[in-house]
Amino acid sequence: MCVTAFRATLETTYEETVARFLRAWHRSTMPGVEYPVEENGVWLNAPKQPDGTSCGVLVIAQVYCMLKDSFRFTEAIVTNDDVAVMRLRIMWMMLMQPEVSTLAHKIAKAVDATDLELMATVET
Repeated sequence: MCVTAFRATLETTYEETVARFLRAWHRSTMPGVEYPVEENGVWLNAPKQPDGTSCGVLVIAQVYCMLKDSFRFTEAIVTNDDVAVMRLRIMWMMLMQPEVSTLAHKIAKAVDATDLELMATVET
């Protein structure tokens, strides 16, 4: 997507969709704080992630840092090991989240508890 032929489409999509959403989100979540994004972007001719394919991982890491109100990630150099750790952390979060909070998990725990109570009643 870094090819010159796509730039006009990307710029239009960014300005009409992404930038508007980000500005509106910023206004509603951080009233009174100046919008921190630099308006004059610089086109990259090649991926900057170490393996050339982990942009999704880096986007998730950047968003996580921004939600935690930390912009240090933008100034860091990311290594292959960093990306591997980020992937493992994201995978762990995805795998553990259902265990922690889903309604299905809560119902399953209640059913298991009820089964144990019923079995205890029947056995005595």
